[in-house]
Amino acid sequence: MKKQTWNTVGYPILIGLVLLGLISIFSSGEVAYGTPQEESAVQLSSLSIDCGELVPEFSPNHHEYRVYVEEDSKTDSCRTSARVSDNSLRIEAEGPEKLNGKDVKKTVTVTAADGKKTIYTIQVHFVKKLEILSKGKLYVPQEKPDLKALPKGFTFSEQKIKGQSIAAAENSKEHLILIQYANDLDKTDTRWYAYDPGKDALNHIEIKTIDEKPYITVPSGKELLYGGGEEQSGYYLYDPGKKQIQSISKEQPSYATKYIVIGGVIFTLLLCAILIITLRNGRKLRKEQIRYFGPSLSLDEAEDSSQEEGD
Repeated sequence: MKKQTWNTVGYPILIGLVLLGLISIFSSGEVAYGTPQEESAVQLSSLSIDCGELVPEFSPNHHEYRVYVEEDSKTDSCRTSARVSDNSLRIEAEGPEKLNGKDVKKTVTVTAADGKKTIYTIQVHFVKKLEILSKGKLYVPQEKPDLKALPKGFTFSEQKIKGQSIAAAENSKEHLILIQYANDLDKTDTRWYAYDPGKDALNHIEIKTIDEKPYITVPSGKELLYGGGEEQSGYYLYDPGKKQIQSISKEQPSYATKYIVIGGVIFTLLLCAILIITLRNGRKLRKEQIRYFGPSLSLDEAEDSSQEEGD
């Protein structure tokens, strides 16, 4: 009875499940290869330009780039090179092929057979006088320096650097002039530079926070040393290039101390001069008194006579 029930009910159900599975497999297209073939992306596989490096580095899914050209660049070519992995895609480039000292825009368009397009843009920028190019990043002056990031004593000022006006943070008491720069592509990436009016030059500095207080440090490439013997032990700065060592732990005499020492020396010399003049005048006066009261006696005879009288 049980066997007859399985034959009449079980087999039809089993056959139905098998047919359903086969239909789903064929409809999904996964019978032969296991994974469906994706439509090829409308994008470049490589992109470069003669006048510099792309920023950021090329990625097929990234469509906007910048290239920074410095004034002393030896190339004037602005040609682009682009490739695709699918030969059915068409590439078109627009923009000048030669540099003329001005910023230019280049575009590379990838077009598929069905008309779908992807456009890559390259902005070519010539670095200006007050702009700084460091490790492929362009830093530009901030319109208003952040005084809160600096130690106390700084105020806003306007400085003329390399013939151009620029906003700065100035500490007139310490004779410090600082310029804040920011990354052209990331405003949170900032750097500080100290301005040297004598050389009309900018020197990179760093702002460090220690115990919640900002400090200005100047990277100089020197080594910090400690030692020098028992009598001269302390901290020193060593310049490997010049092979020079400079003490930074011993207090250097201030200008006030120098003036006090010099003044003391001058006062001592004046006092000695006055004493010598006084002694000479006293001796001269004594000679005149002797000549007045005893004109026939010489100074030596007068002294001898005074000694005899004392005896």
